[in-house]
Amino acid sequence: MKAARSALLRDYGVHLVLLLALASLVAVPVIRASLDAPITPGERSYTELRRAELLSQGTIGYDPLRGELTIPTPYTFLLACMVFLGVPWLLPMLLALALLLLLYPLLVRIVRTREVAALALLAVVVTPTLSVLGTSHSPALLALVLLVCAGLLLMISPSYAWIPLPFALITSPVLGLIGAGCALAWLWSRGRRWQAVPVLLSVAAAFVWFFAWSRSLPFASAVFERPALSDVLFEFGNSGGVSVFFVILGAYGLLSPPLRKRPGVVVSSLALFAASVFIQALMPVTALALAVLCAYGVFDLMQRKWELELLRMSLLLIVACAGIFLLIVSARERVEENPTAQLAHSLAYLSSTHREGSVLSAPGYAPMIEYFTGRRATIDASSRPSDVALALYSRDANAVYGMLESTNTSHVLVTDDMLQTLFSRSDEGILFLMQNTQRFVLVEQTEQTRLWYYIARKQGGKP
Repeated sequence: MKAARSALLRDYGVHLVLLLALASLVAVPVIRASLDAPITPGERSYTELRRAELLSQGTIGYDPLRGELTIPTPYTFLLACMVFLGVPWLLPMLLALALLLLLYPLLVRIVRTREVAALALLAVVVTPTLSVLGTSHSPALLALVLLVCAGLLLMISPSYAWIPLPFALITSPVLGLIGAGCALAWLWSRGRRWQAVPVLLSVAAAFVWFFAWSRSLPFASAVFERPALSDVLFEFGNSGGVSVFFVILGAYGLLSPPLRKRPGVVVSSLALFAASVFIQALMPVTALALAVLCAYGVFDLMQRKWELELLRMSLLLIVACAGIFLLIVSARERVEENPTAQLAHSLAYLSSTHREGSVLSAPGYAPMIEYFTGRRATIDASSRPSDVALALYSRDANAVYGMLESTNTSHVLVTDDMLQTLFSRSDEGILFLMQNTQRFVLVEQTEQTRLWYYIARKQGGKP
């Protein structure tokens, strides 16, 4: 029986995992399209989409809407090609499948057991992190593909391992730097010190690229971005985090016989998980590492001798059901994520109006507002807390009106999600002014959104 299960995993496991991955990734855009929602979920996806559209139009390294310099990345160039072909939503799916295809041979060389490698690949598919990366636009996914490719080259032909590293570093600075560090450590430990020189040169070339475009290194925003446990765990609010179930199963995997004798693996795994609390960019790597640990845990359950065969089968069934449930829940969250059909309807209405000006809404809505309407968002994720507080929570009419006019704000977009997450009362801050003054006019409304037009005061007038 054990031999039959191992043969099944070895011969057909990878093909079944790839089919499951394809089905789960295709389901999200298909269902969103059937609901008349934009195919691509995730607010931050539309930052990448707008940059790609600018690049496809010939604007490189500059955002004319915000008047800011941007660093062109390999992901932007790839996405611009997909925009030109009319299928930008297809890029994350293709990169996710490429990641799985490259990851399996790398795992086989690392764990040296095809069954464990297949189980690890299955865990990667089930984890919410792949559901997010494979359906939205995130440069981190391309960085992972490049790093896995570099890892394979290290195993097969170390002389060429440096080629993907500068592109990975430009795409995702934190992941790329960690990948370069691991490559240097691997080459140094095996006495191939001369082969480490191209790796160092590739890192230097990436640094020159950053300095050429921005005169700075993009690490400050990635480190200590949002230090909180809720940013790591899926059940506590992070749609791309790791599941508590995976953490428990991974902890069991650390105690399995193959890893019990390797304390370095235990220490590095715990350090990686702890670092992910403070460095959000590490989350994809943490998810991959945890998937490998879970694979060891499940494989140990399959190979261990049990007094009761029914008990083992029951445990494996629980693990399988938990994985399926997690896959469905994460896919459902992607289907229901912004922009919803009603939000897209309001943004389409806003793009068609002739009244110019920026749009005030939640900071997280800024990428969607700027992509769908071509208007600048009054506040975004980079805005100072004092500016956000003044725009949303102040009842001082003079101060609020002054801020709205200094930023040329013409519309205010309010959604039900904002009322539930940003405001504690229905008359808090700017909501009070919209309800009790004549300066705001409701111009469009759906079940979940309300769009107000702000009437600017005349020069020298009073509110």
